[in-house]
Amino acid sequence: MSRRISYIEDAVRHYDSLFIFPSHAKIITYLYTTCLAIGVLPFVFTNPTYPSVIIGVIFGLTLATYSLMADVVTWAILTKNDPIFNLRRLSALSFLMCFLWIAVITIGSILSRFFAAPLIITYSILLGFSAVFSVRFLVIYSVSSLQKFMSLLASISQPLICFSAITIFWTNLVMARSLIVLTATSAILIIASYSFSKVIDRFGEKNVGTGAVALFKAFLADWISDVNAPLESFLEKKSSMGEINITTLGFRRDGKLRAIMVIPAFHPGPFKNVGSSALSFRIQETLEKETNAVVCVPHGTSGHELDVASQAECEKIIQTTLRLSTFTNFAAYATKMVRAELNSAKATCQIFGNCALLTLTYAPKGMEDVPREMGMEIVSQSRKAGLDSAAVIDAHNSFKDDVPSLSTDDVTNLQKAAEHALSLALKEPREKFGVGAAKIIPRGISIIQGIGPSGIIVLIVKAGIQVVAYVVIDGNNMVSGLREKILEGLKAIGINEGEVLTTDTHMVNGIILGGKGYHPIGEAIDHGKIVEHIKETANQALLDMKESEVSWNQGETRQVKVIGSKHLENISLLIDSTVKLARKTALVIFPIAVALSIMLSVALLG
Repeated sequence: MSRRISYIEDAVRHYDSLFIFPSHAKIITYLYTTCLAIGVLPFVFTNPTYPSVIIGVIFGLTLATYSLMADVVTWAILTKNDPIFNLRRLSALSFLMCFLWIAVITIGSILSRFFAAPLIITYSILLGFSAVFSVRFLVIYSVSSLQKFMSLLASISQPLICFSAITIFWTNLVMARSLIVLTATSAILIIASYSFSKVIDRFGEKNVGTGAVALFKAFLADWISDVNAPLESFLEKKSSMGEINITTLGFRRDGKLRAIMVIPAFHPGPFKNVGSSALSFRIQETLEKETNAVVCVPHGTSGHELDVASQAECEKIIQTTLRLSTFTNFAAYATKMVRAELNSAKATCQIFGNCALLTLTYAPKGMEDVPREMGMEIVSQSRKAGLDSAAVIDAHNSFKDDVPSLSTDDVTNLQKAAEHALSLALKEPREKFGVGAAKIIPRGISIIQGIGPSGIIVLIVKAGIQVVAYVVIDGNNMVSGLREKILEGLKAIGINEGEVLTTDTHMVNGIILGGKGYHPIGEAIDHGKIVEHIKETANQALLDMKESEVSWNQGETRQVKVIGSKHLENISLLIDSTVKLARKTALVIFPIAVALSIMLSVALLG
């Protein structure tokens, strides 16, 4: 696996570990169960009698109810419009804080009995309040869209309302000295939390020119609530200008377009709905509505250096694709598909009219993205050979864990295989051909299993006696070995050539928890089921086949804001290194702040 991919997956792993909570009903159940179960402990440890158990149960019920009330009030007044802190997540945070607070009180009650010092319980309650307040502030300020003052209000609401419940059971807490201690220890721990966030923020400013907390919020807004605007705004500011090449092939019969293949040289990333992650689907959806044709968008030659920065920039590419999908001059001839292989590098070539269509793969050997420069060189070689142009597809159909980026030798072998395939195709006779196309959205399979909303498209081309299938699956790569099973399955229904292609959509990325953050096609779906879905689609395409003609266009979208692989790597590295820095910083700042709070409590309360 390339270093760049591993950095991104490290970032995915850290963000996936955040806010993994059950339903709101379960959180409330856990809240009451926990408060009842451990709420009795401080009373039993202090005075192990049956009445203490009853009081502890009442305390647990009261604390849980007050906490739930605080969540409703906080959500209704302060966080209702926040993309992160809905009522469920507020309740989850409050549940954890109640657990923390009762744990601190329980420890205090044990120490109080052991040392015969009742005042220790008071220390523990006040320290628990300050700890809960400061932790809530750190979380809410670092994660929500609220400003500092509103974050403080949202942070203090639950501990303040719960404190009013606790004073029913420990009346000495309302003494002036106790309230002074409460204020002072809270101030110490809040300052510690804010200092912690500023250290992290400055680390981000030093490394990528923006505060790590703001970037953190932007990532979470998208990761948790699919709000991509804040993150895309950041990516646009850090982007550079690029040029996106696009080739389109239009297949017509009976005077109407039946199928369009779009081969764009952008990269569909970086993840979920950010940047160009969903652009291949958006292109397909737009063209299907405009033309009523079957549209497929396989992966062109490009890497993460051509991730488009935002939806606004993607719209430029969609408009260019629409323009390039207006076809005028058609040709009624094509060659058969030919193959070439060199040291595991495989290429196919089929010439439609005067435009070559090539596919590249190392399957079943694992591989990463094919570089854009290689695709451009093949196009150049095609033009030198007398063709109008060429469309070069990175099949992206053989995933293995820990596969490095393509080496110089790998790229050279692929290019030579492609050039050989091109030379073989140029020698083939061009004859009339037929085309059939079909698309299905597999039942019961979604992006969680690794197949995006574009589903499965099969384009059948019959030239002479050869029947070719271009199978395009909407996913990010495919597990090694599945391609070969699909091609064997197609032979069983009379298709003697073809290639399996993926769109490399990153709509599937960041959807699942753990691991890579996504499933390559075939990792989470039974291979036999995938083969059957493809055979079903291919049979529909075979029935649809008619004599056709083809037209092709090539163009580019200039001045597109792209993220750039180096910048994406820096962001991904920042996420990983910030987590490590946060751990080290927390181990320094918070023990000191807690120690100061304890000493201050002892000094003021005696």
